[in-house]
Amino acid sequence: MQSSSNTSPIAILNEDLLLKIFLEITKDTLNLSRDKQRPIIAIRRCSQVCRHWRSIIVSSSSIWGRLIDLDLLTGQTTDDWMKEVVRRAGEALLWVYGEIGSYYNTQHRFLLTFLQDNWGRVELLVVNAHTSSNKTLALLEDHKATWSFLLKPAPRLRWFYFILRSYYYGYPSLGTESGPPLLTGPIFKDSAPLLTDFHISSPSYLTFSIQAPWIPNLCAVKFSTKFTMEEVLMALQRMPRLAELTVDIGPKTLIGWQGPGITLPRLRSLDLRGELCSAGTILQHITPSTDCGIAVVELEHPKTYIPDANYAEYAQYETALAKYVVPCLSQHLPSAVVFNINYITTALWDVRDSVSDGRRSFHVSLHTPFLSSSLLMKELGSCTYTSQIRKLIVRTNGPPIFDQLGLISILTAFPSITTLSTVDVIIRSLLKDSSITATVLPVLTTLKISYQYVPKLRKEEEPHHRFLQFRRAIGRSLSVFEIIFIPSFGGTFYDMDYLEEHVGLVVKWGIEGEDTLSVGYRCGDGHPERLRFDIKSLLD
Repeated sequence: MQSSSNTSPIAILNEDLLLKIFLEITKDTLNLSRDKQRPIIAIRRCSQVCRHWRSIIVSSSSIWGRLIDLDLLTGQTTDDWMKEVVRRAGEALLWVYGEIGSYYNTQHRFLLTFLQDNWGRVELLVVNAHTSSNKTLALLEDHKATWSFLLKPAPRLRWFYFILRSYYYGYPSLGTESGPPLLTGPIFKDSAPLLTDFHISSPSYLTFSIQAPWIPNLCAVKFSTKFTMEEVLMALQRMPRLAELTVDIGPKTLIGWQGPGITLPRLRSLDLRGELCSAGTILQHITPSTDCGIAVVELEHPKTYIPDANYAEYAQYETALAKYVVPCLSQHLPSAVVFNINYITTALWDVRDSVSDGRRSFHVSLHTPFLSSSLLMKELGSCTYTSQIRKLIVRTNGPPIFDQLGLISILTAFPSITTLSTVDVIIRSLLKDSSITATVLPVLTTLKISYQYVPKLRKEEEPHHRFLQFRRAIGRSLSVFEIIFIPSFGGTFYDMDYLEEHVGLVVKWGIEGEDTLSVGYRCGDGHPERLRFDIKSLLD
């Protein structure tokens, strides 16, 4: 374990700097997954580099206090390693995180008792707890005793993420949003002076009061469906430091908000989940920072088209939505914009080359029947910076899109697109009215198609082929055609030598999921056999 070279730069780092580096390793606890490197494993490996590192790590209770990993420590065959980690943590502040299932083993019992006894020095708690199969009320009562410490003061708590659900043969059961509360009384006994991040995904197990004295300190919060829109807005008035807001939209009872507009100057991430018009009601009353990312996801799609009588309310949603999407686009120009169009709902989001700051992005829902008159699309079309976006991705995983007017509103909002990535069903819809289609995508040079074999009831030319012919006929021939094959059981050989007629067109191909495309073939060079593809050989 002795260092192999005393002249290595890392060998001369002082202990304080090394300790800071090791503590940095422990910080990736909010985004853990079972297939991701766990901090406790990384720390153990660091302790095996040399005696000097091992001495620093083993003697630092602040490091081990951050390594109470419920997943790994409860999966051991014996209690030895778990108890050693707890011993090394000493009296340090504690970070506790991981998943707890229905069947507690001795390690679970030990750690939960340890958590109860040391709640006063817990700084971070990130827990996904659940019961499954046919557990009875006796087990729920056991859970009640287990988690009762959450009703005690939390003097050191800063980060709190708690997901607690019950399942009966795979379906939500007692203790979910429809069940009775398991823990009653003010969470943390209304005493959590250092708390900044608060997320609960189990509203029937425990919730919080919008009058709680620790609310003004919050920088991140999640509201469950137990809160009405009035309660959400009333609480937000008391959260001036808020940077991340998540709302699972509950009952829509807001008639007319009498309170003042809510300014959240530090808000950089807003995530709303629920019915769009209800989301619009919340958006209308919040003024975010000009650098705020947004996600609005409609969890339950309406079964039919929205009645015209509701259009005014929906239009208010799009108007409010523009306050977020337009600044996000202007300040953080994406490399591409994606539209996924379904029969009722269209999802719109951005694609960025850098994912270092995912919060400054958008992923929003629109109602497809209103795309042709979309206020947001008109707003985007009037912005000069959309002319800097060169790639547009249009997809559908629903029924064929036969109303091309919605597509036109999308295409006209991005006049400088040089690459269109889509599927044939979209191209077919786009070709329904050639007089309109001829006016869009004036500088398009590249068409990229995701292609999967689909048995045809009648013989017809492929939509992408007809589109290439159409562009040539109007004097706007494309220069590159890319085919991404999606393997299927229905077909393994594709004869596309019909593309040979597009002289000068460079055809490239690849398989879905692969990063690289072929070098390509230039049509008209006299080798149409290169346009006959055997998927099996491509996969090999």
